Amino acid sequence: MGKDVSVAWVPNTEPDLDHYNAYRAIMGKGVTSSWEQVSNAIPAAADKYTFVNLDDSVRWAFMITAVDKSGNESKLSNMAFEIKPPSTLKVMHVDLNISGSVSVPDTPAS
Repeated sequence: MGKDVSVAWVPNTEPDLDHYNAYRAIMGKGVTSSWEQVSNAIPAAADKYTFVNLDDSVRWAFMITAVDKSGNESKLSNMAFEIKPPSTLKVMHVDLNISGSVSVPDTPAS
């Protein structure tokens, strides 16, 4: 059985937000493996996602995207990575602007 790691973010308030997607990758010696989409149905009202049953023997990195009602997906958020002991991680706020295009601000969520 593996470990669980939660990633939290500031909820998006754009009216056209449909859902969030969650991605994970294995970290090793400064190199990150390919990103794997783990969920494509995190509800728009969510502000946290828990990656479950992760391999204990490796260090993980995580990113989140926002998807609007037209299916436009934002760029990947800043990378959040696992620390020891595992805890809730904060990632950058993911925005969809009013025109329906997708943007991610340059400042981390507080």
